[in-house]
Amino acid sequence: MIHLGKLKTTLGEIYESQSSTSGKKKSFSSLFKELLEYLTIELSTTTNSIHDIQIQTVYDQVKLDLDKWKQKWFPSTLGQTNIDGLFMDLIEIIQFAFKTVSTVFQDVSITTNTLTKENKLLNLEIQKMNEESKKLNDYTKNIEQEVTNLRNNELKRQRKEKLQEKQILIRDLFNIPIQRLSQEIEKHNLNKNQINIYYKTTINSNKLSSKHPLLYQILDEVSKEFGVDVDQMLTCFKQKKQSNDTFHLQQVIKAFANGKKWTKNYDLNEFLRIQDMYPLDSEDSLLLQPIFKQMCRIINKDRK
Repeated sequence: MIHLGKLKTTLGEIYESQSSTSGKKKSFSSLFKELLEYLTIELSTTTNSIHDIQIQTVYDQVKLDLDKWKQKWFPSTLGQTNIDGLFMDLIEIIQFAFKTVSTVFQDVSITTNTLTKENKLLNLEIQKMNEESKKLNDYTKNIEQEVTNLRNNELKRQRKEKLQEKQILIRDLFNIPIQRLSQEIEKHNLNKNQINIYYKTTINSNKLSSKHPLLYQILDEVSKEFGVDVDQMLTCFKQKKQSNDTFHLQQVIKAFANGKKWTKNYDLNEFLRIQDMYPLDSEDSLLLQPIFKQMCRIINKDRK
């Protein structure tokens, strides 16, 4: 019988050995050795029967195929598409092994065509092998779905990190232009808080020019220093403000709390999922859930 539970775990860990960045994982060499041990057990026979030679031939071929596959999998610079493709190749090699052995058993059963004890045992083995082959096919479908989920999660993580990196870049790049604007505003004896006009979502170059001509003149001069026009500078300032807001969750927590005002279901894990944030460890979740719940109550002025 195939140890599907152990085989599934080992195959999953082999996939994660390439796609995961976590340091807490078995080495690929150790996992590959475990896989060979499982196949050695499942593709070996306990008696000197008529099908031993055929099965040994199948095992030798599978071992050779796995060694070739191992050389392709070993590089650490594989892209996600190559990882997925090679992992499916591994599943196909294993499926081929069990399907071929099943065929060997069937051929032997046809040629012997006797009711000997060995033939009865052989028929039983065929039945078991067919059942296991079906289980392996079902498992393959599950593995393919798991691979798809892993790939989608990885793409989601990459998009999120790319956005965060862009936000950090904009936030830090425009510190100096803002300092220059502050200096020019001070030189013209304007209130320093007038710099906030540049951040308003409704402001553009035309409105700025008509309603705040001096602020427009200052921004135009500073923009030219940095090789952009007024509208481009205003757009970047708005993105910088959004970037600053992104790194603070007060507003989104308030919005979440308001949305739960009637149900009062202030679930921290649900909030994290909505924000596409990574889930907390159980220990951190136990610590922060009551704090989060009380914060939402205070926002909504709930009675305990």
